[in-house]
Amino acid sequence: MTVDELLKPGTKVKRQNSDGTDEPEFGVIVHSWWDAENHWVDNYVAFFGNAFPESEPQRKPYILRYLSSSLTIIK
Repeated sequence: MTVDELLKPGTKVKRQNSDGTDEPEFGVIVHSWWDAENHWVDNYVAFFGNAFPESEPQRKPYILRYLSSSLTIIK
């Protein structure tokens, strides 16, 4: 991934271990930036848990930092 491949805020994503041993977490990109020192794209993601809310979330999402390579974009 390069600086040209930053994820736009609001992009829906899923995070799950590559071996599938954990339940997936669903969230949206809050901020994406190029880490020039490490040569990767880093993101802040607002996670809602194991599903996107149907309407206004009952709880505030929690924000975690993940590499783009560990996220799957949901179209």
